Formats: sequence, C-alpha cells, structure tokens
Amino acid sequence: DDYLTKDALTIIDAKIDSDIDLLSFNICVVNKYKEPIYHVQKPVFSNLNGEQAIIKFIEKTQLFDTPVSYVYRTAYFRENKFLYAPNRVHEDFGLTPLVILNAKQVMAIGHTLYYYVITDRSLTRSNNPIEIKQRAWDMLYHFDYLYLNINNNLQIAEKTKKILNNFIALELLKKIKELKGKVLKEYLYEIKNRKVLKLINQKGLKNKLLVLLTSIAPKIGSKVILRKK
Repeated sequence: DDYLTKDALTIIDAKIDSDIDLLSFNICVVNKYKEPIYHVQKPVFSNLNGEQAIIKFIEKTQLFDTPVSYVYRTAYFRENKFLYAPNRVHEDFGLTPLVILNAKQVMAIGHTLYYYVITDRSLTRSNNPIEIKQRAWDMLYHFDYLYLNINNNLQIAEKTKKILNNFIALELLKKIKELKGKVLKEYLYEIKNRKVLKLINQKGLKNKLLVLLTSIAPKIGSKVILRKK
C-alpha cells in the first residue's frame, strides 16, 4: 500500500555517495484515500557520525525510527550483521537506533519521499487483547536489547548513553496508555524491575514532575509523554 514519490530515486541518487552509510528523508502518513494525516519532519544535516545524528533525531522529538525513511548502504548493513527481531512487532524501535548509532557518516535531507498508508490490517493498531499484550512484551524485549547494546558499548560517550537511555525509557512508558487490568499490572512490574524511571532525564522541574507523576499515576504520565512527542 505504501508508495514513493515519482522523483524519489532521482533525488536519492543525486544526494548519496559511497561514503554515506545512511541517508534520512521525511515521510508522510496518509489514510487509505491517500489523504495526509501528518508529516514526519526530521532534522536536515550532512556528514554527521552516528552519535551526532541520533542526538539530532532525538532532540527533534519526531518519529525517526521508521526503517522506510532511510536508504542504507548495503555493505554497511551486512558488515554489522543487522537483523530485525523475527516474529515481533515494533522491530523498528528495536534496531533502527543501533543502525544510526553505528554509522560513520549520516546525511539527512528535507525531502518527503515516502508515503506510509495506515490500514486496518496493521498489527500495531489491533485492539485484540492478546495482540495488545504481545506488543507490550515485544517493547520490553526491544528495550532490553537496546539497553545492553548501548550501555555495554565502550565507544559510546556517556552523554550519548544518557540521551539514548532517556529515549528508550520514554518509549517504554508510552505503551502504558493502551494497557489495562492484569496486563497493565504485569507491565508496570516489569518497568519497575528494570528501574526505567531512573533512566529518565530529571534535569529541570518539568522532568522531575513527569517522573513523579508517572510513578504515582502511570496512565496519566504516559499520556503526558505522548503529548510531548
């Protein structure tokens, strides 16, 4: 259902070269009638390394981990043996940050080249209780994978690790909003067990209040986090 603009390949070919591991571009989310719902506008830059690039993406607070909004150098992807976790949803969250982080050179252009069509068939939008729980547990799986790969990598600066830890913690908390009952209780236990709230940046009164609110009323805290996006 998704589609590229007619000039996408021409634009990409003109921008990319053999030194670029990753080329970022913008996407537009549309409905089945191809009517725009919202645009994902990522920052524009050239010749940044992976650490610099992912900080830019996170600071923009836009959705940046959608795999279809990048062109990858095939050799780079293969050399690092990047693999999406099989049989899991939210696999983009589980891998894209690492693909960006490990890149030696990243370029981001301001063109909107990809149109993502939202359909009723999407697994990430199903209201089936079993699938809702599976999505939550897949997020925990991806969080654990990212946390280990970020914090066990001695080449990543401590400042970058703090920014990334804050990002993955907030993404985990956003999932609270769609959970209820026993599943919510189990998910909150897993979050507490991982000490996720301690990973959130608590500089400034607003951030401290957010952590306090989420610890007392997780559902409300999750809604506030989503509103900040």
